[in-house]
Amino acid sequence: MRFYFLLLVLLMSLFSSSVFALSCGDTITGIVRMQEDLDCTDFNGYSALSLREDAILNGRGFRIITPNTSVGIYAEGNTIKVRNVEIQGNQDAKGVEGYNVQKLIINNVIVTDMYMGVDFYSEDYLSCDRLRISNSIVSHNVYGARVNAPSCDYTPRFVNSDFSNSGNSALSISTKKIRLLGKHNNDFSNSTHGFSLKATETIVIRDLDLSDSQVGGTQIYIYDTKSVRILDSVLGNSQEGIHIYDASNVDIRRTEVGNTDIGIKVANEKRATDLLIKKTTTSGNSIGVLVTSFDSVTFNSIDIDKQNNFDFISIQNQ
Repeated sequence: MRFYFLLLVLLMSLFSSSVFALSCGDTITGIVRMQEDLDCTDFNGYSALSLREDAILNGRGFRIITPNTSVGIYAEGNTIKVRNVEIQGNQDAKGVEGYNVQKLIINNVIVTDMYMGVDFYSEDYLSCDRLRISNSIVSHNVYGARVNAPSCDYTPRFVNSDFSNSGNSALSISTKKIRLLGKHNNDFSNSTHGFSLKATETIVIRDLDLSDSQVGGTQIYIYDTKSVRILDSVLGNSQEGIHIYDASNVDIRRTEVGNTDIGIKVANEKRATDLLIKKTTTSGNSIGVLVTSFDSVTFNSIDIDKQNNFDFISIQNQ
């Protein structure tokens, strides 16, 4: 009986997925495993492939070559998975674009030398799950990954992936909640900027070390966010370590920032801010901490622990 059960499971597995030659412009709604490269050099549609419903594409290490489309893979639907594929496009295109996808999982995908590696966009009304990128190379793009999903229930997750050499930002994220807890073996090095982050609720950054990342501009830029907590992190060797703009509550603790033009900058224009910095060190910076307002809205409170080791503090327009 067990033998027949296992045989039935095997047969179901075989019939549940398809291995066939794809055509440029195809729409996939089931499970598809590529058997060869998909060359879309002579194709001029919006995307080389569209994935909908609960589609799974397993590229099996093959390439999608699509120099004349705006997107390599377009996804829209429920849970969509893209695995084991290399997407070769043009410098103005996106590798994978997810629009109103409940959950988009990218694993072992290569997208380089394009405008954007992965773009995850959801309308305000969609209560989506999240974007997950793992074991992938999305380097040498203008943006490594971008998320614009105001109502996603869970935070984006990035594991063991290469976002290095991004021309603008390695990660650009605007969503409900953001948690970056350690680097998780991700590579953000040699990017113009590290992270551009916005959350309607909270941003938590903990145990993040970007001190040797060689990010030339701003390592962490946070804007228009309700609550920000940065804990136990090490930043520096860049133009700016932390730049927070228009956040209601800012809590920075046990963090080190060194060798920058500005180590920590907290500014506001529209939101009154409560600022707390404790057990934090800045050294080798032109300005260790800069606190400033650009309009009539000033800080509610500024609490900078006197035991902190700061090379220079500037508090303006308060």
